[in-house]
Amino acid sequence: MRQSIQSDSDSLLSWLINSLFDRRIFSLAEGMSRSMGITTAAGLFSSATNIGMLFLVSMLIAGVINGQAFIALAPVIGGMILLFLIRGAADALRDISAQHTADLMKYSIRSRVYEHLLRLGPAYTEHKSSGSVAATISDGVDSLEQYVGFFIPCLILCFAIPAALFVAFSALLDVTVAIILLVFVPLVPFSIALSYKLSWNEKLDIWRDYHDLSSYYAESLQGLTTLKMFNLSNYRAGQIHEKAEKLQNTYIKALKIFFGVHYVCDVVPYLGYGLALLYSCIQYTNGKFGIEGVMMVLLIGPIFYEHVIALSQHFHNSLYGKRALDTLEQIMNEEPEVTAPITPLTLTNLESPSLTFQDVSFSYEQGREVLKNCSFQVQSGETVAMVGTSGVGKSTVIDLLYRFHTLRKGTILLDSVPIDQYPLDQLREQFSLVSQETYLFYDTIKNNLLIGSPDATDEEIMAAAEAAHIHDWISGLPEGYNTMTGERGTRLSGGEKQRIAIARAILKDAPVLLLDEPTSSIDAGSEQLIQKALDILCRDRTVLVIAHRLSTIRRADRIMVMEDGQIMETGTHEELLSAGGYYAKLVSAQMRMLSNSPADEQPEGSYE
Repeated sequence: MRQSIQSDSDSLLSWLINSLFDRRIFSLAEGMSRSMGITTAAGLFSSATNIGMLFLVSMLIAGVINGQAFIALAPVIGGMILLFLIRGAADALRDISAQHTADLMKYSIRSRVYEHLLRLGPAYTEHKSSGSVAATISDGVDSLEQYVGFFIPCLILCFAIPAALFVAFSALLDVTVAIILLVFVPLVPFSIALSYKLSWNEKLDIWRDYHDLSSYYAESLQGLTTLKMFNLSNYRAGQIHEKAEKLQNTYIKALKIFFGVHYVCDVVPYLGYGLALLYSCIQYTNGKFGIEGVMMVLLIGPIFYEHVIALSQHFHNSLYGKRALDTLEQIMNEEPEVTAPITPLTLTNLESPSLTFQDVSFSYEQGREVLKNCSFQVQSGETVAMVGTSGVGKSTVIDLLYRFHTLRKGTILLDSVPIDQYPLDQLREQFSLVSQETYLFYDTIKNNLLIGSPDATDEEIMAAAEAAHIHDWISGLPEGYNTMTGERGTRLSGGEKQRIAIARAILKDAPVLLLDEPTSSIDAGSEQLIQKALDILCRDRTVLVIAHRLSTIRRADRIMVMEDGQIMETGTHEELLSAGGYYAKLVSAQMRMLSNSPADEQPEGSYE
């Protein structure tokens, strides 16, 4: 029976601690223990000076009532003034340190989460909403500020201060009044923990609804042009309104619980305070307490509950943060699909290395193979074009070369060495990519070019731009290379973005060049300029080109035809035409389309 009671007591205490104190924050954030300790120490010192000041106030009032002379009370008044000044300094130190702790936490968590997202790579982020991830890192981490900076130090103080006062009251006044004041203290944390339990279910998940609205809103802004094109602005606005209303309803439901808890947290302490004051008055009338004792209970008694009442207020503001911790923990618990080799080989400076795929099979989803025992080789310095219908696995080849995903079967070799034996950063330095969808950051043209080589000089940047036939256009802009590109480069045409991508690849100067449909979505005028730039870029490099346009394909030394995840044909343009296979049919179809379509006379898009 005694063991059962002890077990229940331990489980109740464990539930209380786990509900209020979330240890996960210390595993996510580093380097904040010292500043949190300073915050707590400053809070303790502030409370101690406040208690000392109130004790002197009680002595002053008792002295006045007892008719003591002013000269006798002067030291008491001086001590009160001194303690008041000290408490102000302690309060300032506590608040500054609390904010510093919160800032350290936000910096640490954001840095660690972003570094982990980099390790997870596209294999993770391509299945997640960018708005959702951004909301977690931004708003989610911000919501932890109250919890780390104020709630945790307050949680320590709400147990330390009452315990110290209990000892002081028992020694200086009466153990009974100390017990009365102390016994009501734990009821507040239990009420907070209970409200936390009640408001943690899915129906009252404020963070989930807020997170959903925030990410949906961000994605709506990113897709604003598309919404306008399809005349869906009002429809999308209605969906945002529904999500905002759902958040509001969730918040109101949670507030009903919180307000109930606040009422309990306000009433319970003063119930204990009232009983203690009543007891001390009875003791005074019975001659067992002096006026000093009554004054102590009257003035210092509320300090028993000062921090537990503040705890409930901080907890309400911290609840979002505790919920956001779940999402942050889920991200940090994700294991990278691609890992670095245990004993990596050092990549020396390669010059036009060969590329080899040996019986490579790969699937993004179980049961649907994109590549099936795919084998081919690109010789050193060779330019090879890969053609095929959409979805046959051509772009997957590039993803696997960059090791964005882990092979399920087979081997990929770079210069006759398996690529999984190289460090990831060194491996990726060997490739330059110009894709059909060039991503430009919301930054200047110069900074977007520097992605290819962060240490490049202005002269090197201009030389690369000239080689990519984009320098004259950039120089003609009002701000030149310091011109902002807009969100995802929206202020530039497709041809302009592609030539910036080529200039970026020229700056990187990698030995292997990967071209993924580089001219698929541009006009004829832009294509001519880009082909000239590509001719320069492809010199003295191993080149793998994924393309549909004949103008790009025919320039290759060799052409590979991919179908159903395998290389079905290989040869030169003339050899494949003579074979009369899939490639010949592809060329014939393109020639018919060109003969039946008017010439593309649209001029290249200009900067707006």
